[in-house]
Amino acid sequence: MRSIHARIAQYHTTKAHSYTAVVAQTFRDRLRTLRTRRRLTPSALAHAVGVTEGAIRQMESGQTKKPSFETGVKLAHVLGVTPSYLATGREDPLEKEQLSPDQALAVEERLATRIGVLERRVGLLEAWRRGGTRRKSPG
Repeated sequence: MRSIHARIAQYHTTKAHSYTAVVAQTFRDRLRTLRTRRRLTPSALAHAVGVTEGAIRQMESGQTKKPSFETGVKLAHVLGVTPSYLATGREDPLEKEQLSPDQALAVEERLATRIGVLERRVGLLEAWRRGGTRRKSPG
């Protein structure tokens, strides 16, 4: 029978982890780590992104695997990382190009508009598929 100290040592180590090793595990781990490193509460992050505190807590607990694209882009912006890094833990080489803050905001706004249109279209298609909105047949 192993001692309690041996079992605790099995799960708790004093070995230092690199920042990327800790952050690159899962989306929820990256989100929580980046939020705490920025010294933001779930409520403050939610307010900055435009979602509820409950949504942030669900993302951090793993109940929500991935946020919508628009929310992911906003989260990445507030947390100071690229959307690719927040989603995957890896940087996208194409995202390393530096944009001015005005350029980045313009790109973000265009993407948010496009994503909003796509999300509405998907919603309409899903409703149509469920039979919620049917067109009347002519004549």
